[in-house]
Amino acid sequence: MPSLDAVAARLLPDREPTWTGVAVAVLALVWLPVQILQTSPPWGWVGVGFASVWLALGPLARSDLGHRIDARSARVGVAGRVVAIAAVAVVLWTGVATVEAARDPLLGLSVGVFAAVPPFVCLHVAVAGRPERWTAA
Repeated sequence: MPSLDAVAARLLPDREPTWTGVAVAVLALVWLPVQILQTSPPWGWVGVGFASVWLALGPLARSDLGHRIDARSARVGVAGRVVAIAAVAVVLWTGVATVEAARDPLLGLSVGVFAAVPPFVCLHVAVAGRPERWTAA
């Protein structure tokens, strides 16, 4: 059976956790039960969203493409990332509200994305330890 460090080397980013990541995980834990109870998301799409986040934050983040994306996001800064995330959220919410066929897949994907964040952050924190070295963002 592989050790926790071996699993972490394949799944986790090669950086320390951030307090922002912990805050997002806590917010996801608050948002998820409400969203699941209100929308009854399609679980197949939830699974796709969950798996996509684990791939994007783990193996993809460690690839050449992931390093290029990371360098580009560092150039635009925190404000640029917030604007990009907000723009994607607006597009998704607009799609859910206006395109009936897109509603179930988008809701399922969003629940899957948010469901993946808390366990990912918990594993990252468990492996990294030492919160005194973490940064805000």
